[in-house]
Amino acid sequence: TDHVKKSKISTLTREYQLFKMQEGEGVEITLEKLNKMINCLKMLGKEFTEEEIVDKVLWSLTSKWDS
Repeated sequence: TDHVKKSKISTLTREYQLFKMQEGEGVEITLEKLNKMINCLKMLGKEFTEEEIVDKVLWSLTSKWDS
């Protein structure tokens, strides 16, 4: 139903907003998890620009990746 769809979008959007790379986790695993989340949101009708996804990846990295 529409209510369930909105609820799923809300939950996944919150997870997306809070998403961070875990200590000791590889970049490949982090990107895989993020891609799954983004793909689920896209299937529910939420769109992302390439810039938003790149920003999310960069902000999700641990301090080890700071320049």
